[in-house]
Amino acid sequence: MHPDWLEAGPFDASNSMVRFYAGGGRGELLDCIVKHLHSSEDPLFIRGEQGSGKTLLSLLLGHKLNHRFQVVHCQQADLTPAKLIHHLFAELCPLDANRLMANLAGEPAPDPLPQAITSQQLRTCVQERHANEKPVVLVLDSDTVLDEAMNTVLNQLSQMTQSAQPLIQSVVFEPSAETPHWLQDDFDPVPGQPQYALRRLTLNEVHGFLQHHMLLFDYSQQHLFTREMACFIADRSGGLVGEVNTIAREAWMLAGIHNDGPVAMKHLIAVTGAAKRDAEPVSRLKQGGALLGRIVRSGGFSLAIFVMSVVVLLGAWSLTS
Repeated sequence: MHPDWLEAGPFDASNSMVRFYAGGGRGELLDCIVKHLHSSEDPLFIRGEQGSGKTLLSLLLGHKLNHRFQVVHCQQADLTPAKLIHHLFAELCPLDANRLMANLAGEPAPDPLPQAITSQQLRTCVQERHANEKPVVLVLDSDTVLDEAMNTVLNQLSQMTQSAQPLIQSVVFEPSAETPHWLQDDFDPVPGQPQYALRRLTLNEVHGFLQHHMLLFDYSQQHLFTREMACFIADRSGGLVGEVNTIAREAWMLAGIHNDGPVAMKHLIAVTGAAKRDAEPVSRLKQGGALLGRIVRSGGFSLAIFVMSVVVLLGAWSLTS
């Protein structure tokens, strides 16, 4: 039996959709995405920093759309057009995917399925199943900004239509190229481009986030994190949802380890200060290494001068003798 402080607690690291916080424009953003899918076939891009909550939002979006669309969720590292098409085949037309893979067996190819071979076959497969199935929404959670080739494929998929209706629509979650401002509009798209930005949380929203998680965990502890504590967390986390969650979770566990009772400011200071102390020895080690290198290099030069001096003296002594 684990101690209480080892339990998941109110700030566990899992992407639990139940813990989704609708503040910071997240709830309104979900509504905007759904409206976009009903009014446009163009790929929609949701951009945000690492730790802004893109993955959790993508999972919740899939759950929200599931009753009306067939949601294909794709989360792969180093995604290429061929890998994406193969993933769609595996989800939508598994028999066709197995047959194509069997036909391609033995052919050297860097990707699972060459795009040129499969594009038309994918269109045919989706058209055949469209009459009796839900329309398809591809929810793509990428850890890198998509390149031009991937964007081209998404545009080609959006152009697959039947009876003037798109066969495959795409919603892409990708990291932002630059850090969005704290107070940037959460769901105001860039003119002419179907995209939205996940911004950081403000102080009031960080406080609401902490209360939200505590309310789900224990109604009587919903006000455990005071305004002062929320302000401290907001400052140390920069308003990033992932960082807020990490600081609160580590403080919660630290309070349990020391059997101190409720989380207090001292626990928040301890867990955020520990990160800085852990970084300091590394910095000192680098400085020490650089200093040692300088000593070795200067010592080597001095040794060379000493050896040369000895050689000269020995030569002079042999000549005089």
